[in-house]
Amino acid sequence: ASLSRNTHEDYYTSFAGFIQYVDTFQNEKSSMLYAPTYLALLATESIDSSCVLQTGCGIYQKDTKIKDHNWHRGGYGDISLARALEVRSEVALRMAMDQVYGNDTTTFNKTISSYLGGRPNELIGLLTFYNAVANNGCMVEIISDSEKMHIINPQFAPRKHIDVLKKTLGHSVSQGLSKKAGVSYSNVAACGRGFMISDTTWRLELCGYFPQESPEYTIMVMLEKEGLPRSSGVMCGYVMKESIDGICSILIQVNLE
Repeated sequence: ASLSRNTHEDYYTSFAGFIQYVDTFQNEKSSMLYAPTYLALLATESIDSSCVLQTGCGIYQKDTKIKDHNWHRGGYGDISLARALEVRSEVALRMAMDQVYGNDTTTFNKTISSYLGGRPNELIGLLTFYNAVANNGCMVEIISDSEKMHIINPQFAPRKHIDVLKKTLGHSVSQGLSKKAGVSYSNVAACGRGFMISDTTWRLELCGYFPQESPEYTIMVMLEKEGLPRSSGVMCGYVMKESIDGICSILIQVNLE
């Protein structure tokens, strides 16, 4: 799915092609939403992007055991909050959540729900969030071209925190786990996640926008994968790159005509 900027307004309004899929509410509920979590942490102003978390060997035990993807290689050790998003260190972000929110999961969950337009366990909610980030905080309902645009929230989070998030999402592609989504002619911002939806199947997601400096398109890629290897940054990143190449190729042809 992709959204494009309305030439007469400073926000995105068009929507095309969403794929319906089997309900995975419980799976998604337990899977971290990395970028919204990062923003929810910044919003408290109790922590900033430079704060260093001591993740040790990449394993964190609280209610359940959490492992970073590279725990078997020794983890990330000491890592800043910003770098934690770039490389999707769930251990670091969970540590930061415990440090900032403690046991107040109600406040945290309400914040995340508001960031996703009240639809925290649907792909459309995640797409709404990234679109709003690209719009510098103006959250609009994802609609078809024929529908009237509806603003959900003109500024869903402080601009200063959104600016920090946007910079980190750009680094996620330029120097993080989402490098495969990058193209040589434009800066791309994106972040992904992966979680199990059955005993053998994983869902991989990557959402972002481009150009990073002045966004024109928001893109989400979702794949389902059995077995190894599996990586949202690599597999979804490749599809996102191809999608960006395709969009830009069409734009070039239109301009030539």
